Formats: sequence, structure tokens, C-alpha cells
Amino acid sequence: MGKMVKITLLLASTLTVMAGAAIAPALPTISVHFAEVPRVDLLTKLLLTLPALFIALFSPVIGYLLDRFGKMSIFQASMLLYIVAGSAGFVLSSLPLLLVSRALLGIAVAGVMTTAVTLAGDYFEGEERNKFLGTQAAVMAFGGTVFVTFSGLLADFGWRFPFLIYTLALPVLILVRFYLTEPEVSDEQKQDALNGNKSLGDKVPALILIYATAFLGMVAFYLIPVQSPFLLKEIGAERPSMQSVGLVLATIMAALMAQNYARLLRFLGYRGIFAFCFGIMAVGFIITATAGQYYQAVIGLFLAGGGAGLLMPNSNTWLMQLSPPSMRGRFMGAMTMAIFLGQFFSPVFFQPLVRIQGLQGAHLTGGLFLLGMAVLYVINGIYQARK
Repeated sequence: MGKMVKITLLLASTLTVMAGAAIAPALPTISVHFAEVPRVDLLTKLLLTLPALFIALFSPVIGYLLDRFGKMSIFQASMLLYIVAGSAGFVLSSLPLLLVSRALLGIAVAGVMTTAVTLAGDYFEGEERNKFLGTQAAVMAFGGTVFVTFSGLLADFGWRFPFLIYTLALPVLILVRFYLTEPEVSDEQKQDALNGNKSLGDKVPALILIYATAFLGMVAFYLIPVQSPFLLKEIGAERPSMQSVGLVLATIMAALMAQNYARLLRFLGYRGIFAFCFGIMAVGFIITATAGQYYQAVIGLFLAGGGAGLLMPNSNTWLMQLSPPSMRGRFMGAMTMAIFLGQFFSPVFFQPLVRIQGLQGAHLTGGLFLLGMAVLYVINGIYQARK
């Protein structure tokens, strides 16, 4: 595949990280603007989280449609909806209508993300696929940092302006139209897409393991953006800029590790990558939880981010290796659902622990949980090697 195909897919992938984060800097101003609306604090926070819920709900549907009707028409329609629904906040004057637009944005992101990852599986194979998926995760991590920074600058001009960032999808849509093509599908694959593949029996345990791992890993990882800023403030990082340093360093480390994913996979294999990933995350969270000073907590977040950078490329690559081409859309749709459900439920699981144990106690619990997952993958890897 040509360079422009890869660049186009990578740019499309970065759009998915803007689902909620792009308007985060504007939330306080939005809350003030709609101050007279009942329960405005809850509703403005829903502007941030609602897309994730709709991504999770609609990703499996998108996956089925990809297998049934093809990729490119759904990809382009999803990107068009992304532009319209995402930028709608620039003109809408009603908070309920803003919430509707955010729900539609979630559906659009489900289409963009699921199709982008599925096309990577269709276009690339073997080592090239492994390298691309690592690069994809790295670009998404860096893209998230850039978009949030840019959104913060736009928010200085007014709460509506960050919604314009979603119009960046327009040039990407043009690239998709010119450089991406519908993957070739055989008659046998078309029939399998209609009837479902009957030969998955021996793969089902591995599939369940991958989905569960992605979900639980994302639940744990989302301690960093959701709870860690409050922990940093608690130990002395009063300024938002100091709190953001930990998040930025975690993101940078995640991108660096993801970029080296293919190289690590050759030595460790899928189970070894997960053991390594969760082991590093566990060490990072435990350091953060026991930190007495700001720099110690930042070091912990830096390590935790590094482990997290391997979670998505390893989940996607292993899943693609198991998925028949005729069912790849459905498999990747379910993976997108697992990832975003993990993001959505992370505060649901950990907020009660924060109330009971405090922020450091919750991070310690997360670290011990991740350490347990690492040990289980080591045991599972040894067992599989002896079979």
C-alpha cells in the first residue's frame, strides 16, 4: 500500500481521540453560559462523556454493516456526520440540542474508528500490519495532546470555538475519497458475512480473553486522565499546568512505546506483551500511589503511560490475527465497544474507591489489580508454551 494510504488512515484515526477531549477546556464556560438550565453541572459533563457511550453502543452495529455492505460508503458517511455533528455546537443555542449533537458524534466516531482499524486489517498483513497498528496508536496519542492544546487556545475566544476543531475532518474526508479504495471481497467472504463463520469454536476462549483484557485495561488506564490530576493537586501541584505535565508525559511515553510495538511483539508475543504492558502500568500506579512528592508521582504516571501505549495495538493485532476477513468488521466493532465501555465505566468503578480509600489508595488498588493481570498473563503464557 502507498504512503498516502497510510497517511490517510492515520489522520482518520486521530479524529477519534477528539470525541470528548476537544471541548474539555470549554466546559466551565459552557456551564456558566447555561447556568439557568436545571442540573447544568451534570448536563455539561455529559457533553464530554455521552459520545463514549454512543460509540460503545453503536460500534457492533457498525461492524456488522461493514461486513455486510462494505467499508468505504460507511466510512465517508461517518466522517460527514462527524463534521456536521461535531461542529454543530458552534451554532446551537440549546443545551438539549447540544447533547443530541454529541450523541450523533458518538455514532460518527464509532463508524470512523471501527472502519479505520478494519481497513488496516484489510490493507496490511504480517509485520507491516504490526508496524502500522503501533504507529496508529502512537499518532492517536500525540494527536490527543495536540488537539486538546489547540482546543484550549480556541476556548480563550469563547466556548463555541472549540467545536470548530471538528471541521478538521473535512480535508481528511477528501483524502479518504481520493486515496482509499474498497477492499476486494471474494464470493465466499460475502457468503460468510451473511451467514456468519461457523469455525470459530477453538478461537472463542482467546476472543473472550482479548475483549476482557481490553475492557479491564482501559478501566485501569483511565485512572490517569480522570483521577490522577486530582492526586497531583493533592500532593502539591496546585497549578493546572503542573497537573497537565503528568498527563502529557504519560501520553508521550505511550506514543513512544506504541511506536516500538512491532519490535517488542517479535520477542514477547501477544501474551508476553500484555504481561509486560500490565507489569509496567502496575509499577507506575504503585509509584504514583506511594509518592510523597510531585516529581515521584509524575515518574509513576510516565511509566504507567508507557505500559498503556501497548494495550490497544496488541489487542487489535491479536484480534485481527484471529478474525476471518469476512467477520473482521464485527470483531473490530466489538473491540471498539470494549475500549469505550472501559473508558465509560472507569469512574464508575474507581470513584467509590476514591471515597473509601482516597486518591492514593485508589491508585494503589489499580496498581495491584494490574499486577495481578500481569501475573495471570505470565502464567497463561507458560501454560500455552507447554501445550
